[in-house]
Amino acid sequence: MRIKHCCGSMGAASTAMHVDPLHAALSCQKAGRLADAERLYKEALSITPEDPNALDMLGVICFTELRYQEALHFGFRAARATQWRVSQIRHNLALTCGRLLGAQSNRLRSESLREFILWRNAQVKRTPPDSLVSVVIPSYNHAAYLRQALESVFAQTYRNIELVVIDDGSSDGSAPLLERLLERCPFPAKWVARENRGAPATINEGIGLARGDYINILNSDDYFAPNRIARMLEEVASRNVAWGFSKVALFPTGGDASLGFTAGQARIQAQVESAAHILGKTSNSMSFVEFNSAISTGNLFFHRDLYQRLGGFRNYKYNHDWDFCLRASCLAEPWYVDEPLYFYRVHHSNTILGSGSAALAEVIEIFHDVLFSEQADASIEPNPLSPVSDRYKALTHGMVLHSGANSVMPIDRLKAIVDALVQAHPPAPLESSSISAPDPERKVAIVVLGMHRSGTSAMSRVLNLAGAQLPDNLRPAKLGNNERGFWEPEEVVQLNEWLLAALKGSWMRPPDSAKLSDDLRATFLRAATNLLDAEYKRASLILLKDPRICLFIEPWHMALESAGYDVRYVHVIRPPSEVAKSLLARDAMPEDMAAGLWLHYNQEAERATRTHLRVFVAYHDLLDDWTRELRRISATLRIPLDLDRCADGIASFLSRDLHHHRAATAAPDTTGVLQKARGYYEHLDGLGTVDTLRKRRILVAAIGLSPNGGLFRFARVARLLRQDGHEVCFANLGHMEHAAFHEFPILDLASAQKRQWDATVLPGAGFPSDAMHIFQSLSSTGFGKRILAILNDTSRREKYLAAASHFRPHALLFNNRHWQESDLTGALDLPARWIVGAVDTQVFAPDADMPRADATRVGLQAKTLPDILPLIQDFPEIQQWHVFGVPPERLSLPPELGNRLFFHGILNDQQLCRFYNKVDVVIAAEHHAGWCNVAAEAMACGRPVICTAAGTLDFAVNGVNALVVPSVTATHLGHALRVLMTSFDLRSKLSENGPAAVAAMDWHRWAGDFLSFCLADEAGNTRRNRSNTLPNVQELR
Repeated sequence: MRIKHCCGSMGAASTAMHVDPLHAALSCQKAGRLADAERLYKEALSITPEDPNALDMLGVICFTELRYQEALHFGFRAARATQWRVSQIRHNLALTCGRLLGAQSNRLRSESLREFILWRNAQVKRTPPDSLVSVVIPSYNHAAYLRQALESVFAQTYRNIELVVIDDGSSDGSAPLLERLLERCPFPAKWVARENRGAPATINEGIGLARGDYINILNSDDYFAPNRIARMLEEVASRNVAWGFSKVALFPTGGDASLGFTAGQARIQAQVESAAHILGKTSNSMSFVEFNSAISTGNLFFHRDLYQRLGGFRNYKYNHDWDFCLRASCLAEPWYVDEPLYFYRVHHSNTILGSGSAALAEVIEIFHDVLFSEQADASIEPNPLSPVSDRYKALTHGMVLHSGANSVMPIDRLKAIVDALVQAHPPAPLESSSISAPDPERKVAIVVLGMHRSGTSAMSRVLNLAGAQLPDNLRPAKLGNNERGFWEPEEVVQLNEWLLAALKGSWMRPPDSAKLSDDLRATFLRAATNLLDAEYKRASLILLKDPRICLFIEPWHMALESAGYDVRYVHVIRPPSEVAKSLLARDAMPEDMAAGLWLHYNQEAERATRTHLRVFVAYHDLLDDWTRELRRISATLRIPLDLDRCADGIASFLSRDLHHHRAATAAPDTTGVLQKARGYYEHLDGLGTVDTLRKRRILVAAIGLSPNGGLFRFARVARLLRQDGHEVCFANLGHMEHAAFHEFPILDLASAQKRQWDATVLPGAGFPSDAMHIFQSLSSTGFGKRILAILNDTSRREKYLAAASHFRPHALLFNNRHWQESDLTGALDLPARWIVGAVDTQVFAPDADMPRADATRVGLQAKTLPDILPLIQDFPEIQQWHVFGVPPERLSLPPELGNRLFFHGILNDQQLCRFYNKVDVVIAAEHHAGWCNVAAEAMACGRPVICTAAGTLDFAVNGVNALVVPSVTATHLGHALRVLMTSFDLRSKLSENGPAAVAAMDWHRWAGDFLSFCLADEAGNTRRNRSNTLPNVQELR
């Protein structure tokens, strides 16, 4: 049972003299200005010290900011002032007690799960007994569903069955229908039709008529899987377990689950999902404290002896099944079969949909009687894993309190728990600050980042064993899902969940923007600072882990620094296909959705940590050689980790069976998301190879530093790498030298030969034949790893082969996918890397005015003008043709076009962005190109683009985010332009989809991939501790 925590409204009467401060405080509280609200509530208390409204709301504020001890004392005073009569105050106080007991509860949860696993493993499976199983069907006004229910029993693969049906006074013709249907029953059958007496009495009567050793009820609107009885005998009876239940599958009345559910029926769906979430965290019997995990009476399979010991089903209209399960749990531990063997029909007359307060009243009575009565306290129950066993009574209390369901606990029991906690946590002075001053001595916080199911739990435990401190209150393990523990602080998870809820998101549906308002940020920082102080006790080396932190790195970093910690990041990565398979198995999440989440979490984490000390660790590397990875983490993050002390503990914790879904085969990638995720994984894995402690020397050599797109790319990358402290120089092997390169050191060949380089890159879109001999001067070992960067398409293959024969490269770097089907890498027998182009999306972004209703302006690059001239006269409706760049020499323009052509010359990035945003369509059609900057930049600006496949293979999809024409001809370009200019809907579609197509093509990512490739070994590997010496091209062959 779950009751939401809410701050509520002021419930008790207020004294007239300070109503205004209270109402002003409540307004501030609802607006998220908690500091102002706290000040005003305390002002009200200075007038009336025991005002229950002010005390209760102060408790809520303290709870929100994770100041649980203060929340306890304010709530206790509020409850005492109202003589414990106000349910809202008791509710808030119960939640606070649940959090204060969290560490104890989670420890007991883990203990309960360990004991349950031992019990489960001890239940030896034998040959299933050939016992008679009685299926009892209580029928009431379900004539429309009876045929399916009965036929599911007739079709059971196990045949030693008897059927007992009692019609409980139906008025819809069920009785005569039953009589006809039972004529075809292949088993012995009994049936009774009589007046209405209610479900519990009808079930008991049916079991009284039954002769079987085992009983399985079937509600008349549901049905069994064909192997239901056989599987329950195999899993439950064969182990001599007294009772059990299976996974439940829902289906709408029409039988087609894809049609979905109404809003009311979605409550049932949520309950079934809750059962799956709760099971596996403790023993099966303990799960019934939080929820009726069996879902329905019809899902119960039990031995007759257990039924007789319990005295049958008690007379509860809505919760006779939950009552039966709780009482049965006290006697015997149930077995759960994780297969959908029971099908629960969702329709307008499900009992649970109309239950409301009457059902809640039943739950309160059941809990008081079964869990909290004196008889339950005094009894010695046979099931040591049950909620009423002495060992786990405290866990039962903690689970009830944590849910806020104080009504199911007697007030005297709640008062006793509160009194004990108040004694254990004496109050602080009212006016004292809740936030401790940071220690003058700096401490270190390690934050483990990564997508869910990526190995972050294993990484967290390894770091914990190596000396990083975790709090006592950890999220408990779950059967079938991190059985060795999540190793994440419960309060960190709760705070992140609160933040996601405040932004109307969740872990699987992150908010569109994680930007926090000033008030939300202030509340979070206060809460996070209190959490760090209370949970970590000012330890010198602490560990935070929760995948949700990836979404909120900036506020967490700020909170950690304000608490006196230097922050280090360990980013764990795992192939997205493996993560997608894992989430499919755990949450039934579609693989494209999982890949999209993987991409989002990892992109957010990588971008937010670029300026901080960080290390990337591949999950398979951790499992392959944890000592190597810990040494690398220790060296890179400059933190002492005691590998000798922790070796035995880590060795016993880590094992290959932690790596599930290895080398998983992904589902068809219909959306392209998985491909993007795979590419980003390669990028992150490459970043993991970069030794950030040693700065590198990289040389970019070229025959003349001309202002072409390929060299400008390396100028941009050089700028980023130099910001990180690496040395990047250009070697001019020719004569031309554009001013754009003057910000970098420019060397001649003789000067370059005198220095030692980690890598030398020779970029080219096609080299002049008479100058290639000079590349031989770059083939000595002093130039480090030699990389031939291929910047054009496959039309220049022979040029690149000739250049390679002189340069003798160790590896090839491609900036486009045109070469993937080429034999160039095979001909040279060299390792290769594809690092496609990038766009500065901080500069190139849409303006607010796109697309325009009337398309009258076209933009293009000057070199395209000769191909476009024939079109200008064919499109008189296009009033303006805007051209940037330098037009080809000797280009003659017809005089009549003079008032329609506008030349803008060479533009920088900011000017180019304004250029794109001024026009309605951009023509970026290349004859030969490896990467088309114009197309990518225009799409980033949200402009409809006409392009060819040359240079756009990696991002342009015809009809989705661009119009891709077969070739640069007036016919093809004219047709595409006509379609775009006349279709506002198509222009809108391309404008909307363009920015997303290039969003992941980031220059920081390009620079990181480039650096990692420069430092990879001759086989293209990116392993640690490699040699920097590389063989020559003959040795590679």
